[in-house]
Amino acid sequence: MAGSNILHTHRFKPWILFALLLAMANSAWAAAKPAGWVLSYEGKSSNAFIWDKRTKELIKNSVPPKIADELLSALGGPPDPVVVLQRRYVSVSACVAHACMVKGLFWFDSQNGVGIGAYLDEDSLTLASSGLLPEEVPAVARKAITNWLSDVDVQPKQAQYLAPNGEVSPISPAQFIRPSYRARPEGPSFDCRKAATAMERTICNDAQLAKQDLALATLFNEIRRGNDTVGGRDELRAFQLEWLKGRDAACKTSAAMAACLSEQYRQQHDRLMHWVPKP
Repeated sequence: MAGSNILHTHRFKPWILFALLLAMANSAWAAAKPAGWVLSYEGKSSNAFIWDKRTKELIKNSVPPKIADELLSALGGPPDPVVVLQRRYVSVSACVAHACMVKGLFWFDSQNGVGIGAYLDEDSLTLASSGLLPEEVPAVARKAITNWLSDVDVQPKQAQYLAPNGEVSPISPAQFIRPSYRARPEGPSFDCRKAATAMERTICNDAQLAKQDLALATLFNEIRRGNDTVGGRDELRAFQLEWLKGRDAACKTSAAMAACLSEQYRQQHDRLMHWVPKP
């Protein structure tokens, strides 16, 4: 019996055991090591992240096979910026090429290595994880999902959760919906019931100004979503805020406030149509 055990044979060399144990330890460590490399994509395009050769394996290890391929497809189209919070939590989102009503989000905790996939098909939301049950989804992940749905301006009517064991259970989509004002087709972009300044009231009381305000807000959001880096979006936001300051300075004391505002909106609409982020 002793001769059948490599540890007890006269041919056994101690260094062989050491090398074997070291290899086993390194393999286990590598398998358990969280994918901290994802942090290097902070602020970059989600397309850059999806093209990384390590991404496919990371997502397939983080979400059940039933949804992994769909999520990878959703993340391979028109991109958003990669968002990193607290140098730990990573959110990557995009939509399916040529079918942007289908969207995907991958949320990942780079410290403990667990991830959640979110797949949105029009007004139906599916969440899935290979490491978390529905009741184990942390608050920071719920907030990331809520922020994403708010950013893409979708309020899902139904939702489900695909658990690590493959079990699918319905969940309430309301927990991921942030109450927000939805503009009327005729504008403006804000709630006139909360108009607090003379300019806001002027916009609300003038049908043409209301349309201009909504058109500018719509254009701004289209351009913002078309920028796939945090730097580009921050630059656009600063550009718009600077215009708002100039609009207010130019029109707040104008005797012809409506005409002043209309011209300000026309000029900014033209500027945004030709706006590009700095290289």
